[in-house]
This record gives sequence, C-alpha cells and structure tokens, in this order.
Amino acid sequence: MVGAATESAIANDPSPTHRPASSPRASRSKRSKAPAVSLAMPMLRREALREGLQRAVEHLKAHRADLIGDGFIADYVALDWLEWHGGSLRLTVVGGNVCRQVALR
Repeated sequence: MVGAATESAIANDPSPTHRPASSPRASRSKRSKAPAVSLAMPMLRREALREGLQRAVEHLKAHRADLIGDGFIADYVALDWLEWHGGSLRLTVVGGNVCRQVALR
C-alpha cells in the first residue's frame, strides 16, 4: 500500500517521464502536418487560388496583406503556399513552386 505522502509526490512529479496512460499526449499518434482541407478542396477553388497567388505575393511584397482577403489567406495557409512568420505572412517553398508553375503556362 502506498502512503499519502508517496501518492502526493507521484501526483506532483513535474518530470517529463511521468505521464499517466490516460494523458492525451501519451495516446496521441503522430499525424502528418498536411491539412485535410487541401485534399477536400474543390478543384475549381484550388485553380482560382493558384491563379491569384501571384497577385497575393505582389500584395505581400508591397506590405499590403490586407488586400488579399481573410478567406484567401486561410486557404493559402491550408495549402502550405503561405505561412505565418512572426505575425506576418510569407511565401513558402511550395508557394514559390506554384508561382513558377503558373508563370510557365
């Protein structure tokens, strides 16, 4: 039988190795970082976003992200074409590749 002092010490143990099995972190499986919305997004919407990405990048270069629109920003971030970095938006490597693909058409 474990004494009350021992139970209290175990319950208050701040060490990272002590995690009860019912902890959400203990049972969480590794998930991919890819958002589910990019797979479920209709092709017409994705094509519209692809065509508008260059204009969005121009707005970012002019420090006018407010001209892009919240819905578009959320979709660009979900597609991993733009990312939040220190409170501002920037083009990702994937977004840069999409811009180059559109320019080649």
